[in-house]
Amino acid sequence: MKGAMTGPMVTDMAEKAIKGVELADSFVQLGAIDLVDGMLTAFHNAQEETKDKEPLSSMQLMKAVTQKETREGMTLMISFLQNLPKQLNK
Repeated sequence: MKGAMTGPMVTDMAEKAIKGVELADSFVQLGAIDLVDGMLTAFHNAQEETKDKEPLSSMQLMKAVTQKETREGMTLMISFLQNLPKQLNK
C-alpha cells in the first residue's frame, strides 16, 4: 500500500498550518489575549452583579443609558457593529 499522504496534500496542510501560526501571531500582536481576558472578566462581573436580581424596568434602563459608563460601552459596541461588515466583506 502506498503512503496515504500525497505531496499536494502535505503542501496544503503545511500552508494551512502556516496561516494558523500567522493568525495566532496577529492575535498576540494586537493584544487579543489581554482583550479577551478583560472581556471575560467584565462578563463574569456582570453575571455576579445581576445574579438573583430582577431584570431592569423600562425606567431603570432609560436611567442606565444616561450613565457615562453605559454610553461608553454602547458607543464601543455601535462602532464595532459599524466596522464589522467592512472587515467581513474584504
